[in-house]
Amino acid sequence: MIYDYTAAGVRRSIEDSLQRLGIDSIDIAFVHDISSDNKYLPTPWQEQFEIARKGAFPELTRMREEGLIKGWGIGVNTPEPIMRLLEVADPDVCLLAS
Repeated sequence: MIYDYTAAGVRRSIEDSLQRLGIDSIDIAFVHDISSDNKYLPTPWQEQFEIARKGAFPELTRMREEGLIKGWGIGVNTPEPIMRLLEVADPDVCLLAS
């Protein structure tokens, strides 16, 4: 598994999913596991969050504006990334799994 929170990585993931599914848009796209409990991230979660802040989050907003996705957010197990996200981006939904 590779965590790629860059703009190019997120766009590639969404476009590949659309092609595999044979559909024009996805209802909700979640950025997963960008939190302190994810021991598989290549660098600390704060560094990965910063990559997403500059890459994934604005790209997901663009894809929402383009109609490729209807909404986006994050799915995490700790509240801190959600609180930080709400300060830096315009997500549609957040999922706190624990």
